[in-house]
Amino acid sequence: METIHIKDFIDSKHQQFSIHYYKIIHEKIAAFIRVDKDQLILDNGVAPDQFVYGDRVIVILVSGKDLKATLKIHYSPSEVISIIPPKLIESSSNPDFAVESYFCEMANLIAGRLKASFMDMKYTVGISLPIGASCYDELVSSDKLVNNRVYAFTAFKMRENTRFVVTLTIDDEGSGLNSFQYDEGYQEDVSDDFL
Repeated sequence: METIHIKDFIDSKHQQFSIHYYKIIHEKIAAFIRVDKDQLILDNGVAPDQFVYGDRVIVILVSGKDLKATLKIHYSPSEVISIIPPKLIESSSNPDFAVESYFCEMANLIAGRLKASFMDMKYTVGISLPIGASCYDELVSSDKLVNNRVYAFTAFKMRENTRFVVTLTIDDEGSGLNSFQYDEGYQEDVSDDFL
C-alpha cells in the first residue's frame, strides 16, 4: 500500500487543543473501562497511512456550521472482549452486538465531552448517533486526504492483546481552535457525561 503523507496532525496544528484532547480521551476511556489511567497506555505512534485498524469501527460526528469533527473507534472483537463487562455479554443474544454497544457508548461519552469543549470555544455543534460498521467502509470512505483537515491517531493498549484505536479528524472554518489555550486546572462538569 502506498504511504499517505499527512502533514496536518492535531499535535502540530493545534498544539494546545491536542493536550486537552489527549487528556479527554485518556480520562474518559479509563473511567469507562473502569481502570486506573496508568493501566491504559496511549500510543500516538500509530501509522497514519492505513485507515483500517480493526475489523469493526464506530463513527460519531460532532459538527456544526464552522466545525466538523469525526471520531472513530476501531477495534477487533477478539482483541477487546476482555474489557467488555461479562453481564453485558450475558444479557445479549449476540456477543458482537454487545461489543458494538459498548464501544458506541464509549464514543458517545467522548463526543459529549468534545461537544462541551467546542461549545466553550464558541462553536455551535451537535452530536450524531454513533454508527457501527465493518472496517471495509474505511477503505471506501476514508483513504482520501483533505487540505486543512487535522488528524489524530491514537492506540489504546492494556493487558496482553487488548488494543483499539481512536482516530479524530477535524475540519475547521472558525477561529476557536486556533485561539484555544489549555488550562491544566480546568475541572470538567460531571454533567458532561449525559447527552
